[in-house]
Amino acid sequence: MPDTLEIAIIDETRQWLQQIVVGLELCPFAQRVIDERSLRFSVSTASDTETLTAQLLSELALLDSNPEIETTLLIH
Repeated sequence: MPDTLEIAIIDETRQWLQQIVVGLELCPFAQRVIDERSLRFSVSTASDTETLTAQLLSELALLDSNPEIETTLLIH
């Protein structure tokens, strides 16, 4: 289960996504993936490039093996 800080980070990112990305119409697909709940949020606490790269590769593998997840935001 995510901790309180991770939940707060995801909540703030969701707010940014709604207000900026959707609100300013920067991405024509954003609202649809939000509405369909096919957007994944993942918080990285990596402190080095190697760890962050490994987390990115893990997210890509997850996307590849889970077609119900259309895209992911790796928050760093």
